Amino acid sequence: IIFFIIPCSLSGSFYIKRGTSEVWTRSGNLMLATSVLISGVLWIIAGWAIQNQLEKNHTEMTRPLPQNVDLHWLDHRDEELEKAAEIRWSSVPGLARWLYALCAIAQIGVCHAFYFGASALFHPFEVSDSIDDLKSWYGDGGIVRPGGLAALIVFCMAWIGPLTFRAWRTLATSDARRRASRDLDLQESAWKEKWRSWAENWAPEPEGTEVKVEAVSDVQVLTHSGGSSTALDEPPSGRQDDRQQRERDHAECGDATSERQRAGTVIGGVAEEALPLFVYANRQVDV
Repeated sequence: IIFFIIPCSLSGSFYIKRGTSEVWTRSGNLMLATSVLISGVLWIIAGWAIQNQLEKNHTEMTRPLPQNVDLHWLDHRDEELEKAAEIRWSSVPGLARWLYALCAIAQIGVCHAFYFGASALFHPFEVSDSIDDLKSWYGDGGIVRPGGLAALIVFCMAWIGPLTFRAWRTLATSDARRRASRDLDLQESAWKEKWRSWAENWAPEPEGTEVKVEAVSDVQVLTHSGGSSTALDEPPSGRQDDRQQRERDHAECGDATSERQRAGTVIGGVAEEALPLFVYANRQVDV
């Protein structure tokens, strides 16, 4: 760390003298480049150390802790509330939609103008220059040129688009969020109990084991390649609660056929769902 602090501190000190002489300018550039180089080396070392720990202690670092059930519940609650507030671009009123898009384009354009045309929008001012030499913040005796002032005004006015969209989104999804919050409050105790039970019975998967998820009478069965099976009454992610919530939403909208019902298949005379309840990364999920 000390080898990073030294050039970083010197680059700031030399930068203050930037413009007074060529020696100070070159020294500042050298210290800045050295700081960036050392920072990159430190990032590589940190990445190697983190990857090494993940490989050696992967089981312990991925093990769910029962005492963290409250934190997982808060994450689950936030996710469900965000799902309840989801809206489609096509459902946004035309005025809010086009205003949002135009304002976004305007802000992007202003940012590009600041980057590529800074000399045309602002007067040069070095760190080593005295602030007493400025007569004003605007005009020939200041920093901001007329074009820069216009760009700043456009950028500030362009916030009307996202603010209008956010206000409409809050009003449009307030009822859905209120219903979802009420339902989540009723599910909290049961969800925490199921998640805590799952965490206490959690076991790491053996290396090279292919895991299959089968839905049998609403009970999830994890079948390992070795022939062993593990039955779970409920996934900790709250997928069962999600399904019940969606079914209630479809019932309120008068949709007689929900996505869950359309995804059902008849296996052995028993209607079973074909949507996987668990998604395992880099593994084939068979239903």
